[in-house]
Amino acid sequence: MKMMNKSALAALVLVVATGVAQARGVVPIVEPSRVAITQADKPLPADAIQRAIVAGGAVQGWMAVSQEPGQMTLRYAKSNYEAVVPVDFDGTGFQIHYVSSMGLKATGSGADASIHPNYNRWIESLNRTITLEASRIQR
Repeated sequence: MKMMNKSALAALVLVVATGVAQARGVVPIVEPSRVAITQADKPLPADAIQRAIVAGGAVQGWMAVSQEPGQMTLRYAKSNYEAVVPVDFDGTGFQIHYVSSMGLKATGSGADASIHPNYNRWIESLNRTITLEASRIQR
């Protein structure tokens, strides 16, 4: 009888732990607000913001994979995970958007989009680091 109780308890613990792990498996995608960057209330050259995006991304392990006027695409790859984000920019600031990922359990779109919580942490760090790099820009 005691053996059945231990087995039942072990099964219950496993079911609860699995449920908690799955519940924490994805969270809503958080898209950061546009970051305004000026110096003495004047816009910066767009190429200066672009350099800040590349430098800030590199600090966090993001690589620039493409660029066009007003937008850079960055890629982050770690183990079996990958995230790709376009960063829209001009002389007054920048904004990061979600575009795609692999291995991060992304589902849905728009307001219903969800993803592994690591993605939001990576984007928060990227946003902070680009902002820091942009604050170091000298005219």
